[in-house]
Amino acid sequence: MKKLGQIERISLSDQAIKKLKERILTGQLPPGSHFIADDIAQELGISRTPVRDALSKLASGGLVTYDGKAYVVASYTAKDIKELYAIRRILEVYAIREAIAFLTEDQISRYHYTYELAQKRIEETGEDANLMIKLDTDLHQLIYEGAKNERLKSILEDIRERLWLIHKWGQVTRKIDYIESAKIEEFGEFISSLESRDAKKAVHLMEQHLTVGEEFTLECLGFSEKTPLSLRQG
Repeated sequence: MKKLGQIERISLSDQAIKKLKERILTGQLPPGSHFIADDIAQELGISRTPVRDALSKLASGGLVTYDGKAYVVASYTAKDIKELYAIRRILEVYAIREAIAFLTEDQISRYHYTYELAQKRIEETGEDANLMIKLDTDLHQLIYEGAKNERLKSILEDIRERLWLIHKWGQVTRKIDYIESAKIEEFGEFISSLESRDAKKAVHLMEQHLTVGEEFTLECLGFSEKTPLSLRQG
């Protein structure tokens, strides 16, 4: 019975995380908003324990902060973004160098097949944000898994998710249309570098990819000095 109870609490905690993330990322809970566990629990129809677990996990992910007394929707500065990307660049470069040595032909071939399907779809129907997101996610997962270092993978996945959520959050709060920073051809270049085991080229491509990603994230949060992204009408 004890194990069944643990499974149920985890399930309720995950449900609470999903609901709270949705509200944060849609701007319903703007930066600085305070959470009251009792109110959230009552609204969701659950106890305070899974709500507290959910808030603790969101704090670990960077969307929420905890000062010892209250949970608050996090605010991000340009310095926060630059520091996260600086750490990510160092770790991604290390992951690529490790992955080049350990990735199997089958792993690369499977990603190549995914890329070809996406390329064909985009050629037929035009830009597809969901496909581009999948290609990007699958590429990073391929590299993380290829590096064969579980601790490195865990750290990189945490940083990547945090930056992706911040980017998305910035788009919602500033009413910016989604724009994919990468082009379909870039993923083809990555595949070529992996297939030829060209670590130097793969590292160069990843550094460029992350630099552009950083610029887009800063722009989405209004920190960029470059020409602003176009805003949605209304």
